[in-house]
Amino acid sequence: MRILCLCALAGLLFPSAAFAQPGEGEVQNLKLEVAKLHEENAQLKKELDRLSPVANFEQVLWLQTKDDKKGTVYLVIPVTGGGLLKQMEALGPYAAAALKEAAKAPEKDPRVVFVLRSPLKASPILGSPWDQVTGFSVKDLQRIAAAPPEQRAAKFLFPAWTSLRDGVPKEAKPLQ
Repeated sequence: MRILCLCALAGLLFPSAAFAQPGEGEVQNLKLEVAKLHEENAQLKKELDRLSPVANFEQVLWLQTKDDKKGTVYLVIPVTGGGLLKQMEALGPYAAAALKEAAKAPEKDPRVVFVLRSPLKASPILGSPWDQVTGFSVKDLQRIAAAPPEQRAAKFLFPAWTSLRDGVPKEAKPLQ
């Protein structure tokens, strides 16, 4: 019993290295490592935001005619210029947002039409800038949304894009 008490007392007086408290230098190293991890985390968040920015539509409109059983959702997206390829690169995050808007439509699986509209004012000579327009099925949008972000731009280039003076019919109403 005395030996056991002596061993316990010796352990309290001379703790092993496995249970030693970190020294001042180790604490500073840990603090530096934590700060470095916070900085890396902030950089990763910025990169994630760059790859998948928030997708906001300027307008979301609905049109269904008597001959059209599925109806059409028109999604108007403001574009800042550049060529069509540059504009397609910016459409990646819009695939998932378009699916959410299509789910709000009164009919199941409507056509979804993207209307890329320039924010430029109309010229007195040339008139208003033309819209770039294309359409997708809900199934196609699901494929695009499921693709890795770096591949979505190419998938938006696949369908035919058309230039129209006004890409949204006058009869289209806001989607509720």
